[in-house]
Amino acid sequence: MSKIIDITMPLTPDYPAFPGDPAVTWETYLDVEKGDPYRATVITMLNHTGTHVDAPAHFMADGVTVERIPLETLIGPAYVAETEACRIGAEELEACAGGVETQRLLLKTPNSARPELYEQPFRTDFCSLTPDGAQWIADNGILAMGIDCASAELIDDAEHEAHRILLQAGVVIIEWLKLDQVEPGMYELTCLPLKLSGLDGAPARAVLRPIL
Repeated sequence: MSKIIDITMPLTPDYPAFPGDPAVTWETYLDVEKGDPYRATVITMLNHTGTHVDAPAHFMADGVTVERIPLETLIGPAYVAETEACRIGAEELEACAGGVETQRLLLKTPNSARPELYEQPFRTDFCSLTPDGAQWIADNGILAMGIDCASAELIDDAEHEAHRILLQAGVVIIEWLKLDQVEPGMYELTCLPLKLSGLDGAPARAVLRPIL
């Protein structure tokens, strides 16, 4: 059996939330050390926290909600492409993924070599897609794309153009992947968002298995 690689961002109360977003908190509800029969914890967080899936409803009033995303979209062969670019446009994607036949594309960028991006405080200098990079993905038959940072768009994309291009084309987005231990190549992806009915996204556990 080939090795399973967990590419999910660990969640703790130290998670670097976007400025203005709710922090991750958990509070003990029941505690065996205090005489309760079992442990239970109340968790508070945004549904776009940590490794998570953006459904089209994230930006589209009539978009598909997260529980309606076909599981086949998020389970299957995926190509991990590595780029040294920080502003990832069509030219950069063509260089690292052009000619690869895949419906699932995961982008390993310079973010993966920066562990501080996964810690507080939140940093805005992460690498991500430009709008024409998003258009390249939409034009190349990609069903799901993932990236190793907080957002599939650059922080200066004030109109959220990259998100809109992807989601309007039906491309499901996976954000906050941990790809630092992953080499470029083909893998079997399993990414399962929580089945939160009617919502625009959900936290997910994502793993890769090398295709031998």
